Amino acid sequence: MNTKRATLLDLIDEFGSLVAAARSMKLGYNTAWLWVMAMNRLSPIPLVKMGCGGANGGYSMLTEEGRRVVANFKQLNGSLENTMNQLASDGPHGQPHPYVRILSRNMEVADNALIKTASSY
Repeated sequence: MNTKRATLLDLIDEFGSLVAAARSMKLGYNTAWLWVMAMNRLSPIPLVKMGCGGANGGYSMLTEEGRRVVANFKQLNGSLENTMNQLASDGPHGQPHPYVRILSRNMEVADNALIKTASSY
């Protein structure tokens, strides 16, 4: 999970449509669909429920588990942001603490690894 994926889930909840959510983020439908499929596969309980199109078109809706995951992510992300901001000025001579770069890089690597793992299913 990252901020862009949490935003996608929020927008799916708001619009009831993966197409509309992706469009509002200027994100390709295929990319958005892959993100949702990866998140659903990695979660023990699906985060998004989708129905095929038809006369009235398809639908996408966030499950209760999806809402819970997004809320937890926002809370954890806020705490992490506060910690990173504190570390940003805790280094020598008011410079960022060396851990800021290490933590930022490790979070990026972990997120990329999750994407690759989910895409291989």
